Amino acid sequence: MVSRGRNAKKKGSRYELTMAKRLQKLTGYVFQRTAYSGAQSSDTLTDRTFVGDLFAEENSGFDHFNYELKSHDNFTLRNLVLGNGELPSYLRQCLTDTKLNNNTLPCLILNIKGFYNVVLLPYNSKLFSIIDDLDNKLLFSKLFRYKDERLGSEFCYHMIVTDVDTFGKLTKKQLDDYYKNTINSFDILNLGVEMSKGNGLEEFVGGN
Repeated sequence: MVSRGRNAKKKGSRYELTMAKRLQKLTGYVFQRTAYSGAQSSDTLTDRTFVGDLFAEENSGFDHFNYELKSHDNFTLRNLVLGNGELPSYLRQCLTDTKLNNNTLPCLILNIKGFYNVVLLPYNSKLFSIIDDLDNKLLFSKLFRYKDERLGSEFCYHMIVTDVDTFGKLTKKQLDDYYKNTINSFDILNLGVEMSKGNGLEEFVGGN
């Protein structure tokens, strides 16, 4: 049991390092693992505190996000499309950490075995159109749900789903234009929805 846990942690660390290098190559900006993962500091980045798995170079546009990375063999493309399996727990962790990580928005990166590395980020209709014009391998948007057992409420967030390579093609200006002014209100940007307990009604708040 202990051995399995250690192996899973090592695999997660390798995935974080692999994605940090890949995103750096795609974007031209420095990406690093957070300190708790054993990452080393760099003069290129400032001393900021992070809760997620990666952080991006300051003022890169990609620094608007709190990055949560997951690489589990049992997570499938079907789980992604249907929003089931472990995805609700992944999303809950990403969103919870984002609230602790001031001035960031949620970004969930998933490794789907036999498929692409995919990115889930807050939905914005204009940015969705920009990604649609790029040479993307994958693009759709979906309302993803998770339940907060403590509060007894179900929350729903509208997310863009695309592949990592396409995400890496976005520019600082594009990310700043569509996310910079909504950092502290990602629930609104994300079309945050609280499912009213007992009646199943959805109340959409804001959105673009």
